[in-house]
Amino acid sequence: MPRPATGSVVRTKDGRWRARITLANGDQVRLKPFPEGTTEKRARERSAVLADRARREGWTKPPAPDDPASRQGETVEQWAERWVKDRKAKGLSAAQDDESRIKTHILPASRNAAMAGVSREQIEDFVQYLDSRVRNKKMSWRTAAHIWGVLSKMFVDAQRSKLRALRVRKDNPTADVLGPDRGAAKSKVYLYPSEFLKLVS
Repeated sequence: MPRPATGSVVRTKDGRWRARITLANGDQVRLKPFPEGTTEKRARERSAVLADRARREGWTKPPAPDDPASRQGETVEQWAERWVKDRKAKGLSAAQDDESRIKTHILPASRNAAMAGVSREQIEDFVQYLDSRVRNKKMSWRTAAHIWGVLSKMFVDAQRSKLRALRVRKDNPTADVLGPDRGAAKSKVYLYPSEFLKLVS
């Protein structure tokens, strides 16, 4: 059984980390540096992911700059910061609420995960987490629905945003995943004028 592909990391002159992996043809290559602020531990984790992908997918050359794989080192937190910044620049009224939901609910569960590497299984786990919060009355089902709306929109844009710099995936792990359970909407009672008069009198 072959040893796991773990890759390694080297430091650039400006202090950033970059992965060094072995391609399927045996060549060793250094990939583009990870984003500024990436720790050595995180760089090694991402290097292992890239090395494993290179072996499984038979890479014979490094990913192109516009290939989602080239942004493997960008965390959900780093990507979300760019995403929110773009939404604010567009003047979207929901951007502020989106940012709050990301910081409060999404990042605690995924802060250090690679945006390009989040799996469908991880998304399903997060939906189950939201459902459990609702069942335990720690969150309303409407709040869970809003959080799910932000998360699914993030991954839609991560795959096919109009802004190329935000495209870091070739797939959308939220596609075809059922969102949090929805509760019963509260019915609103309206009084006819005649009923209102009887009430106030």
